[in-house]
Amino acid sequence: MSARLTVDMEVQGRKPLACDACGATFLGGGGEVCSACGAGMLEAAEVHALGEPERHVPDGLGRTGVEKALVSSVSAVRYRTAQLAVPTLMERAQLSWWPLWMVDGELLGTWRGRAGTDYEVQSSREVLQGGVWVTKPHIDTRIDWVDRVGQVRTSYDNVIVTALRAHDRWAERLGGLDGARAVEGEVGQGVIRLPDRHPREARPGAEAAFHRLAARQAHEALGSDHLADVVIDGSLRQEEWTWLLVPAWTTWYDDDAGERRALWVSGVTGRVWGPRMASQRKGLYWAALWVVLGLGCLAGSVVVGLVGIVLWPLLLLAAVGGLLGLLLMVLALVPVLTPWRHNRTQAAMTP
Repeated sequence: MSARLTVDMEVQGRKPLACDACGATFLGGGGEVCSACGAGMLEAAEVHALGEPERHVPDGLGRTGVEKALVSSVSAVRYRTAQLAVPTLMERAQLSWWPLWMVDGELLGTWRGRAGTDYEVQSSREVLQGGVWVTKPHIDTRIDWVDRVGQVRTSYDNVIVTALRAHDRWAERLGGLDGARAVEGEVGQGVIRLPDRHPREARPGAEAAFHRLAARQAHEALGSDHLADVVIDGSLRQEEWTWLLVPAWTTWYDDDAGERRALWVSGVTGRVWGPRMASQRKGLYWAALWVVLGLGCLAGSVVVGLVGIVLWPLLLLAAVGGLLGLLLMVLALVPVLTPWRHNRTQAAMTP
């Protein structure tokens, strides 16, 4: 296995950093919010990093695209907390680059499998037609299977393997973490998140990917219609492990309890993920307002009702005012229950 080992290194002007909360490692300038957990800050640290950037997926959003994504996401939250506002979130928005392993190597070994070729067999069938059984020709397509073996000695470049243990979870949340449409060249601003899967840990995934490519190549070389039960007995050689970087934006806000909540925005898909908390205090404020209005209507209806003893047509107005007051007091439950129910679902969205 070959890869470059760097200690206390700088890559493209970025210094080694680590999160003071989760311990995730990065390369950047320091003082950024950790894009791995969203809770800690990045501080200077001694970092042992394996690999270096080779390709990246361009950030397709920019700050304008991130703002549009946040507006769409945040506007759906009723009674949101004071800091869950797009201007505040944009002030804190930071770009980071998440890694994939990109492996170059040679696969050497043997393969065996069953190659299948389609052929047609003509037969006949009895079909009931117009009350009479009629014999009609029928053609079946069958497969002629033959065992095949061969040698594998081929090289593949830029085979993508996950570099983060939480990759699958984040791929489901944000999308766009497959490394598609990557280009060469240096990434721009933003911190670089370092892999937490050492090549030794990621190597089985790399071998499986190389085996799939070799099976596909064997299928093409045979020219058969089918290839099944392929078993490849081979090993990787002359490996080179580098990074393919994917953009993700991170921002944060404090909820009513003062707890920091992070939001993530994919720089590829524009999808937003993270808890968007509503304000229970704001809901109680609006509930109190509805209650006061309801009590006012009830009090007014009582006064009008007393006058209605003399001027009986006012009794109808008093009844309407009383019903309106009761309705407003019932509706006061809505701003109390809405934030509570919303926050129950959002609190489960933890990194």
